[in-house]
Amino acid sequence: MRPRLRPTSRFPLAFPASGGHSARSHSSFAGETRMLYELRETRGGATFEISQDNSGDTDSSFTLTFATATEMQFHLYAEPRPYAFSGKFDDVVGDAFYDPSAESPSDIYRGTLVHIDGVTDQPDGFEGRSFDGELEPGTHTLTVRSHGAIDRQTIVDGGGLVRLTLDTGAAPGPLPVPLPPAAWPALLTLLAVAAARYALKSS
Repeated sequence: MRPRLRPTSRFPLAFPASGGHSARSHSSFAGETRMLYELRETRGGATFEISQDNSGDTDSSFTLTFATATEMQFHLYAEPRPYAFSGKFDDVVGDAFYDPSAESPSDIYRGTLVHIDGVTDQPDGFEGRSFDGELEPGTHTLTVRSHGAIDRQTIVDGGGLVRLTLDTGAAPGPLPVPLPPAAWPALLTLLAVAAARYALKSS
């Protein structure tokens, strides 16, 4: 058996911007990965929204690194559609991992986005969740990852949605946000690229 190949499709990012990318594997399970993103300015800062869907042997990763020049508040919302999903902003993580072959509920459903049944006090699925905090000036990174799976010869979907909102909390006025690329040394500077990856199996 020849080693498993992992072709990668990469695309650059601008700010503000929106778009979508997709790719398919060519294995017998014909998995597909799709990614949508919207990066936009707001009155007090910026909002980044990323949605990923993967099936079968595909996975995707979106990484956004930026710098801030002032203190800001952040609001991170993560909503999973696992098999496996993770949204990470600096040290804050919203993730969900589903293992249908495990025996106990705590092994079947894992991660910070697990929903706990109010009667049994046991994990019974996943839910969207918000995380809020203060952001110091400096460089910060948002990473969204997900992948599908193959369970007993059945294609399993994975993915989720992440929305990161940054706000200075300042009074209304001119937008304190990045200018076009030629003038990016502003409040927010975009530095990153993203990638949609899929696995290509070969026998």
